[in-house]
Amino acid sequence: MNTDGVSIFNSSTFSIWPIFISINELDYKLRRNNTILTALWFGYKKPNFHTYLPGFIEQCNSLISNGIEWTFQGQTFYSKVKFPIMAADSGARCLLQGLTQFNGECGCPWCYAPGEHFEVSI
Repeated sequence: MNTDGVSIFNSSTFSIWPIFISINELDYKLRRNNTILTALWFGYKKPNFHTYLPGFIEQCNSLISNGIEWTFQGQTFYSKVKFPIMAADSGARCLLQGLTQFNGECGCPWCYAPGEHFEVSI
């Protein structure tokens, strides 16, 4: 899975935040050519992930628990689908995790220590 915000045009105040998934078991070239758009946020502001993600997360949990049934060359298969990784830059990652941005106070997701700001003159 991958997400990040993108401005639609240089002069636009609108942005989009797509969520893409790909099937890790496919060869790299085939995987890159078959990336799936699963969700799209469009608006003036960054998405409210409490609104944007719940439906997507419910579907992911269902695929993990229940799996899917599919047929290939007359044979039926059952597969459970797992999402082992979410790729996002540091700005998007803090929004997804509900944390303070990396450059904010207590912005470290591992130590929870407040950051310090130092004035540096060159």
